[in-house]
Amino acid sequence: MSKRKEDIEEIKSYVKDEEHNKEIDKLIDSTMKNGGKIWLASDWHLFKRIKKGERACKKRAGFDKLIDNVKKKWKDGDMLIYLGDICDGEFKGKNELGNVLKDIIGDKKCVLVRGNNDTFDDEWYKSCGFNYVVYRFKWNDILFSHPPVEHDYGMNIHGHIHFNYKQEPERKAEYWVPYNNHVCVFDKDGGLMELRDVIRMLGEYKKHVKENKEKIDSTHDMIEKNQNVFEYAVGVFLHEYEDEFDNIPIEE
Repeated sequence: MSKRKEDIEEIKSYVKDEEHNKEIDKLIDSTMKNGGKIWLASDWHLFKRIKKGERACKKRAGFDKLIDNVKKKWKDGDMLIYLGDICDGEFKGKNELGNVLKDIIGDKKCVLVRGNNDTFDDEWYKSCGFNYVVYRFKWNDILFSHPPVEHDYGMNIHGHIHFNYKQEPERKAEYWVPYNNHVCVFDKDGGLMELRDVIRMLGEYKKHVKENKEKIDSTHDMIEKNQNVFEYAVGVFLHEYEDEFDNIPIEE
Protein backbone atom coordinates (compact mmCIF):
# COMPACT_ATOMS: atom_id res chain seq x y z
CA MET A 1 0.00 0.00 0.00
CA SER A 2 2.80 2.43 0.83
CA LYS A 3 4.36 1.99 -2.61
CA ARG A 4 0.99 2.75 -4.18
CA LYS A 5 0.84 5.97 -2.16
CA GLU A 6 4.32 6.88 -3.37
CA ASP A 7 3.21 6.32 -6.96
CA ILE A 8 0.20 8.59 -6.44
CA GLU A 9 2.32 11.33 -4.90
CA GLU A 10 4.81 11.00 -7.76
CA ILE A 11 2.05 11.49 -10.31
CA LYS A 12 0.59 14.45 -8.42
CA SER A 13 3.98 16.14 -8.35
CA TYR A 14 3.87 16.28 -12.16
CA VAL A 15 0.20 16.99 -12.84
CA LYS A 16 -0.61 19.49 -10.09
CA ASP A 17 -0.51 23.06 -11.35
CA GLU A 18 1.97 25.35 -9.65
CA GLU A 19 0.51 27.65 -7.08
CA HIS A 20 1.14 31.37 -7.23
CA ASN A 21 0.66 31.60 -3.52
CA LYS A 22 0.72 35.25 -2.51
CA GLU A 23 1.21 34.28 1.12
CA ILE A 24 4.41 32.39 0.25
CA ASP A 25 5.51 35.42 -1.77
CA LYS A 26 5.01 37.59 1.30
CA LEU A 27 6.84 35.12 3.53
CA ILE A 28 9.90 35.04 1.25
CA ASP A 29 9.90 38.79 0.58
CA SER A 30 9.46 39.76 4.23
CA THR A 31 12.21 37.34 5.32
CA MET A 32 14.66 38.88 2.86
CA LYS A 33 13.59 42.43 3.68
CA ASN A 34 14.25 41.81 7.36
CA GLY A 35 17.71 40.40 6.71
CA GLY A 36 16.83 36.72 7.02
CA LYS A 37 18.25 34.00 4.79
CA ILE A 38 16.23 31.74 2.49
CA TRP A 39 17.53 28.18 2.88
CA LEU A 40 16.84 25.25 0.54
CA ALA A 41 17.09 21.52 1.18
CA SER A 42 15.65 18.27 -0.16
CA ASP A 43 15.74 14.50 0.10
CA TRP A 44 16.85 14.04 3.69
CA HIS A 45 15.24 10.57 3.81
CA LEU A 46 15.56 10.67 7.58
CA PHE A 47 14.13 7.16 7.92
CA LYS A 48 15.03 4.77 5.10
CA ARG A 49 13.74 1.35 4.16
CA ILE A 50 16.09 -1.45 5.17
CA LYS A 51 15.40 -3.52 2.07
CA LYS A 52 13.64 -2.72 -1.19
CA GLY A 53 10.02 -3.88 -1.15
CA GLU A 54 9.81 -4.06 2.64
CA ARG A 55 8.23 -1.62 5.09
CA ALA A 56 10.81 -1.79 7.86
CA CYS A 57 12.84 1.44 8.13
CA LYS A 58 15.84 2.67 10.10
CA LYS A 59 17.42 6.05 10.64
CA ARG A 60 19.65 7.24 7.84
CA ALA A 61 23.38 7.45 8.46
CA GLY A 62 24.36 10.72 10.12
CA PHE A 63 20.81 11.28 11.41
CA ASP A 64 21.75 13.20 14.56
CA LYS A 65 24.53 15.15 12.85
CA LEU A 66 22.16 16.26 10.09
CA ILE A 67 19.61 17.57 12.56
CA ASP A 68 22.23 19.35 14.66
CA ASN A 69 23.76 21.01 11.60
CA VAL A 70 20.38 22.18 10.30
CA LYS A 71 19.41 23.65 13.67
CA LYS A 72 22.74 25.47 13.97
CA LYS A 73 22.51 26.96 10.48
CA TRP A 74 18.79 27.77 10.35
CA LYS A 75 18.40 30.78 12.64
CA ASP A 76 15.29 32.56 13.88
CA GLY A 77 14.26 35.01 11.18
CA ASP A 78 15.42 32.69 8.38
CA MET A 79 13.14 30.60 6.18
CA LEU A 80 13.47 27.07 4.80
CA ILE A 81 11.98 25.84 1.53
CA TYR A 82 12.11 22.06 1.78
CA LEU A 83 11.81 20.40 -1.64
CA GLY A 84 10.45 17.02 -0.68
CA ASP A 85 11.18 13.50 0.57
CA ILE A 86 11.54 13.88 4.31
CA CYS A 87 11.56 10.09 4.76
CA ASP A 88 11.12 7.01 2.61
CA GLY A 89 7.45 6.40 1.89
CA GLU A 90 7.49 3.12 3.82
CA PHE A 91 8.03 4.91 7.14
CA LYS A 92 4.78 5.18 9.09
CA GLY A 93 6.01 6.37 12.50
CA LYS A 94 4.03 9.60 12.62
CA ASN A 95 4.71 10.29 16.29
CA GLU A 96 8.45 9.77 15.97
CA LEU A 97 8.74 11.82 12.79
CA GLY A 98 6.42 14.52 14.14
CA ASN A 99 8.62 15.00 17.19
CA VAL A 100 11.73 15.23 15.00
CA LEU A 101 10.16 17.84 12.70
CA LYS A 102 8.81 19.93 15.57
CA ASP A 103 12.28 19.93 17.11
CA ILE A 104 13.89 21.04 13.85
CA ILE A 105 11.32 23.64 12.81
CA GLY A 106 10.14 25.07 16.11
CA ASP A 107 8.60 28.49 15.45
CA LYS A 108 10.66 29.19 12.34
CA LYS A 109 9.23 29.78 8.85
CA CYS A 110 9.08 26.79 6.54
CA VAL A 111 7.40 25.64 3.31
CA LEU A 112 7.12 21.99 2.28
CA VAL A 113 7.06 21.20 -1.43
CA ARG A 114 5.74 17.65 -1.33
CA GLY A 115 7.83 14.83 -2.77
CA ASN A 116 6.75 11.39 -3.90
CA ASN A 117 7.75 9.94 -0.52
CA ASP A 118 5.77 12.49 1.53
CA THR A 119 2.63 10.41 1.88
CA PHE A 120 0.95 11.95 4.94
CA ASP A 121 -1.79 14.56 4.52
CA ASP A 122 -1.20 18.31 4.32
CA GLU A 123 -2.71 19.09 7.71
CA TRP A 124 -0.43 16.63 9.46
CA TYR A 125 2.66 18.27 7.98
CA LYS A 126 1.30 21.67 9.02
CA SER A 127 0.82 20.36 12.56
CA CYS A 128 4.58 19.61 12.56
CA GLY A 129 5.43 23.25 11.85
CA PHE A 130 5.27 23.79 8.09
CA ASN A 131 3.51 27.07 7.28
CA TYR A 132 2.50 25.93 3.78
CA VAL A 133 2.37 22.54 2.05
CA VAL A 134 2.23 22.58 -1.79
CA TYR A 135 3.20 20.45 -4.77
CA ARG A 136 5.03 23.30 -6.46
CA PHE A 137 5.01 27.08 -6.41
CA LYS A 138 6.50 29.99 -8.28
CA TRP A 139 8.22 33.04 -6.83
CA ASN A 140 9.33 35.82 -9.14
CA ASP A 141 10.57 33.89 -12.21
CA ILE A 142 11.59 30.73 -10.35
CA LEU A 143 9.56 27.52 -10.15
CA PHE A 144 10.11 25.35 -7.06
CA SER A 145 9.20 21.65 -7.32
CA HIS A 146 10.30 18.25 -6.08
CA PRO A 147 11.02 16.58 -9.45
CA PRO A 148 12.45 18.52 -12.38
CA VAL A 149 9.56 19.58 -14.62
CA GLU A 150 9.08 21.20 -18.00
CA HIS A 151 8.54 24.92 -17.48
CA ASP A 152 8.59 28.36 -19.05
CA TYR A 153 10.19 30.25 -16.17
CA GLY A 154 13.67 31.59 -15.74
CA MET A 155 14.69 28.68 -13.56
CA ASN A 156 13.40 25.46 -11.95
CA ILE A 157 14.89 24.65 -8.54
CA HIS A 158 14.09 21.06 -7.53
CA GLY A 159 15.20 17.95 -5.66
CA HIS A 160 14.48 14.28 -6.42
CA ILE A 161 17.48 13.29 -8.56
CA HIS A 162 19.98 13.28 -5.67
CA PHE A 163 22.66 15.21 -7.53
CA ASN A 164 25.41 17.51 -6.29
CA TYR A 165 28.20 18.15 -8.78
CA LYS A 166 30.57 19.27 -6.03
CA GLN A 167 30.19 15.96 -4.20
CA GLU A 168 30.12 13.73 -7.30
CA PRO A 169 32.13 15.52 -10.00
CA GLU A 170 32.40 12.33 -12.06
CA ARG A 171 28.62 11.98 -12.46
CA LYS A 172 26.20 13.92 -14.66
CA ALA A 173 22.71 15.05 -13.71
CA GLU A 174 20.45 13.09 -16.05
CA TYR A 175 17.25 14.86 -17.10
CA TRP A 176 14.22 13.16 -18.65
CA VAL A 177 12.62 16.54 -19.34
CA PRO A 178 14.17 19.10 -21.71
CA TYR A 179 16.85 20.91 -19.72
CA ASN A 180 15.89 24.52 -19.13
CA ASN A 181 17.87 26.13 -16.31
CA HIS A 182 17.14 23.39 -13.79
CA VAL A 183 19.21 23.14 -10.60
CA CYS A 184 18.96 20.26 -8.14
CA VAL A 185 19.24 21.06 -4.44
CA PHE A 186 20.82 18.05 -2.74
CA ASP A 187 23.52 17.39 -0.19
CA LYS A 188 24.52 13.86 0.86
CA ASP A 189 24.74 15.01 4.46
CA GLY A 190 21.47 16.96 4.36
CA GLY A 191 23.14 20.36 4.34
CA LEU A 192 21.23 23.56 3.68
CA MET A 193 21.91 25.75 0.64
CA GLU A 194 21.14 29.44 0.53
CA LEU A 195 18.81 30.52 -2.29
CA ARG A 196 21.13 33.21 -3.62
CA ASP A 197 23.98 30.68 -3.83
CA VAL A 198 21.80 28.17 -5.69
CA ILE A 199 20.87 30.84 -8.24
CA ARG A 200 24.57 31.63 -8.70
CA MET A 201 25.29 27.92 -9.27
CA LEU A 202 23.34 27.85 -12.53
CA GLY A 203 26.23 28.63 -14.88
CA GLU A 204 28.50 25.91 -13.47
CA TYR A 205 25.62 23.46 -12.96
CA LYS A 206 24.85 23.48 -16.70
CA LYS A 207 28.28 21.96 -17.35
CA HIS A 208 27.32 18.84 -15.39
CA VAL A 209 24.01 18.04 -17.12
CA LYS A 210 22.97 15.51 -19.73
CA GLU A 211 19.57 15.04 -21.33
CA ASN A 212 18.29 11.53 -21.91
CA LYS A 213 16.92 12.14 -25.40
CA GLU A 214 15.36 8.70 -25.63
CA LYS A 215 13.29 9.20 -22.50
CA ILE A 216 12.32 12.75 -23.47
CA ASP A 217 11.24 11.63 -26.94
CA SER A 218 9.27 8.65 -25.66
CA THR A 219 7.38 10.85 -23.21
CA HIS A 220 6.62 13.46 -25.86
CA ASP A 221 5.49 10.74 -28.26
CA MET A 222 3.12 9.42 -25.65
CA ILE A 223 1.73 12.91 -25.05
CA GLU A 224 1.05 13.39 -28.75
CA LYS A 225 -0.72 10.06 -29.01
CA ASN A 226 -2.75 10.29 -25.83
CA GLN A 227 -3.12 13.99 -25.09
CA ASN A 228 -3.82 12.91 -21.54
CA VAL A 229 -2.18 14.56 -18.56
CA PHE A 230 -2.47 11.45 -16.38
CA GLU A 231 -0.76 9.34 -19.03
CA TYR A 232 1.93 12.00 -19.28
CA ALA A 233 2.54 11.81 -15.54
CA VAL A 234 2.78 8.04 -15.59
CA GLY A 235 5.21 8.24 -18.49
CA VAL A 236 7.49 10.65 -16.67
CA PHE A 237 7.22 8.55 -13.51
CA LEU A 238 8.63 5.60 -15.43
CA HIS A 239 11.81 7.64 -15.81
CA GLU A 240 12.32 7.68 -12.04
CA TYR A 241 15.99 7.62 -11.06
CA GLU A 242 17.37 4.16 -10.31
CA ASP A 243 18.20 2.92 -6.83
CA GLU A 244 21.91 3.35 -7.58
CA PHE A 245 21.35 7.09 -7.18
CA ASP A 246 19.75 6.58 -3.77
CA ASN A 247 23.07 7.05 -2.04
CA ILE A 248 22.00 7.85 1.51
CA PRO A 249 22.93 4.87 3.73
CA ILE A 250 21.09 3.84 6.88
CA GLU A 251 22.54 3.49 10.34
CA GLU A 252 23.65 0.01 11.33
